[in-house]
Amino acid sequence: MHRPAFLIATLLLLLGPGQASAADATIEASAQAYPWGPGTGLGGRLQADHPFVSLETRGAWGGSWSTRVTGGVDLFSSDKLDLSAGAFLGGASSWPEDLHWGAPMLGYELGLGLGVGAVKARYRHVHGQRARADALTWACEDCPAGPWLEEQFRLSVDVGERVSVFGELLLQDPCRYDTDSYRAYGLGAVVGL
Repeated sequence: MHRPAFLIATLLLLLGPGQASAADATIEASAQAYPWGPGTGLGGRLQADHPFVSLETRGAWGGSWSTRVTGGVDLFSSDKLDLSAGAFLGGASSWPEDLHWGAPMLGYELGLGLGVGAVKARYRHVHGQRARADALTWACEDCPAGPWLEEQFRLSVDVGERVSVFGELLLQDPCRYDTDSYRAYGLGAVVGL
């Protein structure tokens, strides 16, 4: 089993089936198209009323990967309005050349979601601080210590009681050498457990 999938499964098992009745658990899978090649994403989230914990990983072939564990709170947690804030710990490195934890990251995320019926729109801002990493070679020779920025725009549609599909635009700037952001376009699904 791949490390991210194992971590997500472990997270859900540790929280136990007794917790599942009082909490909402989801698993998410996605595919992205980066300028240099295909990418994938995998994530899991457990929410008990307003607090939540999530684990997500994203990687691009010939680019980089990142993994984050986030804990936070969803202030409204409704289908019409969703406002969330959280803090994360994670890591990033090159893919497929360097399969180690690479540069550790620490940061926060803010999210805003709006929904009308089965259609939902969500914006998420991720801002992390990353240590210097020779192994992080996403569009730069050697990334200095500094910010890891992401902006995620997502439009989703519920296709069942526990399934939704989404399209997303992901803007990333892992190196901050210039003002260029790297765009990825993605499609995916979220399944409630």
